[in-house]
Amino acid sequence: MYGSEPQLLLVEKDQSYGNLMKGYFQALHFNVVMVLSCDEAIRACNTERFDFCIIEVNLPDGNGLSLVTHLREHNPSFPIIIVSELTSQSDVLNGLRSGADEYIKKPFDSEELTLRVYALLRLAYPVQRNSNDCETFDIGSYKFDVIHQVLKRPGFQDKRLTAKESELLRQLALHMNNVLPREYALKMVWEEFSSYNSRSMDVYITKLRKLLRDDPNVEILNVRGKGFKLVV
Repeated sequence: MYGSEPQLLLVEKDQSYGNLMKGYFQALHFNVVMVLSCDEAIRACNTERFDFCIIEVNLPDGNGLSLVTHLREHNPSFPIIIVSELTSQSDVLNGLRSGADEYIKKPFDSEELTLRVYALLRLAYPVQRNSNDCETFDIGSYKFDVIHQVLKRPGFQDKRLTAKESELLRQLALHMNNVLPREYALKMVWEEFSSYNSRSMDVYITKLRKLLRDDPNVEILNVRGKGFKLVV
């Protein structure tokens, strides 16, 4: 599944704390369903399809480790992160043994959690590319060679890209005709959120538009409040 707006199941017994996490991920353009117990989580999974799950295992209707095991049995590749106030070494080991991919202790750093979420999503749902060569993309009349950072078009001189131009174009190409969320691009290319990096990315988007302007069928659109879309 996993597109530009991943589906997150958030299992958190503390509603106030859960609402903070829900708002944080919604700001990153995730679709979030929050539940407060094991039973609610199982019912949600029976009616909706999720891309990954974040679980606090110390739940009011039982040990959430059984929920982790249940989810893992029904979907071996489903990414699961435990975020818990239970922080002893045995708690961590039991959480990982139950089938969780990551165990993050509360309190946690939101940026670290975000990076771990995206890393698990990339592993679980590799993005299908538009060429049999996984390091080459067809973008309209252009061919983008990722390894050599070159943009080619028949009858035109090859255009060599900088490392950041190349990685940003690769992310756009991976999401071709879909929204590339701004926050995701910042994490993947600049590795951190900041107003400076956000402005820098806008400059690079302008540079990529100039590189692609010879083909009128190729366009990089601003999607207000979300990010960018490479339209071909």
